[in-house]
Amino acid sequence: GSGGRPVLQMRERVGISAQVNLRGELLPVGGLRPKLEAARQAGCSMVVLSSANEREVKALCRGEEVDDGDGVADDGLQSWIREHVKLADDMVDLLCLTLEGEVANDSY
Repeated sequence: GSGGRPVLQMRERVGISAQVNLRGELLPVGGLRPKLEAARQAGCSMVVLSSANEREVKALCRGEEVDDGDGVADDGLQSWIREHVKLADDMVDLLCLTLEGEVANDSY
């Protein structure tokens, strides 16, 4: 058994791209279009980005170029982003999105 500890597992094929500060907050990253294209090609079931990247994600979904000059997302990538990209504010949000499982015994 698990000795009363939570049994958690990372969801399969998850991509994460963000910087983390000392308070556990997720900070934005650049180069989203090529990163998301690579995640799509790799078969990621989910990609978690910082909520601070929300403006860029929405722009990519509209087929607009974002500030970093990496080009626009084609229709296929736009659709994939809408379905697979999740935004998180901090490490707690990120872990809630990416871990799955049940607590075997909630008396620690």
